[in-house]
Amino acid sequence: MFGDNPVIIQQERLQVSVPLFLIHDGGGTITSYYSFGNLGRDLYGIYNPRFQDNEKWTGGIGEMAKEYVKMIKSVSPGNKIILGGWSLGGLIALEMSHILANDFTVDVVGLIMIDIIYPPAITAANLQPDIRDMNLSRDIPTKQRQKIIKHIKEATASAKDYKLPTWANESRSDSSLDSISMASPPPTILLQAKEPVPSRKGSPIPHMLCWDMYEADLVKIVYEIPGHHFSIFDTINIDEFTTSLREACTLLENELIG
Repeated sequence: MFGDNPVIIQQERLQVSVPLFLIHDGGGTITSYYSFGNLGRDLYGIYNPRFQDNEKWTGGIGEMAKEYVKMIKSVSPGNKIILGGWSLGGLIALEMSHILANDFTVDVVGLIMIDIIYPPAITAANLQPDIRDMNLSRDIPTKQRQKIIKHIKEATASAKDYKLPTWANESRSDSSLDSISMASPPPTILLQAKEPVPSRKGSPIPHMLCWDMYEADLVKIVYEIPGHHFSIFDTINIDEFTTSLREACTLLENELIG
């Protein structure tokens, strides 16, 4: 996994579709993104470059987003892109889209958030990761497994501390200076797991994972995908997941939502 960053996971020969950049999960890895079937476009993954040395991001999600924007510009200058990510990756992608909102070199045509709860709801419910829910492969070396668990715990804390971006109020005049400096969020599709994680079995899944509470009109469409947060990439679920992701990308690429 470690080397070039971003990593090219899928590459289309003609390269006529808008590329998709997926940001790493809370564990810092992009291994799960290799499970997808053909998405019909270039797929890049950005892993946590500090995974190996265990160095913490003292600036949290904001610091990560700034660094990852630089990475994208190094491989996709002047292009349209779709941003997204699973779990913590969805929040980092959201922050990246805010950084790029007034950028003239990279155009974020849409955002895909994969099963991430609205951060204030995580704090309100005091949600904590339960290792028993995680489908960590037995083939993962012990030291790497320990690093993943450590990063997931830190990611949960980062999500709780994250201050969501402020976007332009759509009721303002487009000619106002505020509207120019504070762009509207990109069209966003939420891919939401159908089932609660095993440790919360029986608990209802909040509508839109509480993103309807966000003051910005962010999520336009919700796709339900099979499994729970830690099983959506399982072999039994990945085909339907791939289809939903492919359809979401097509909608965003063709500007069919907004």
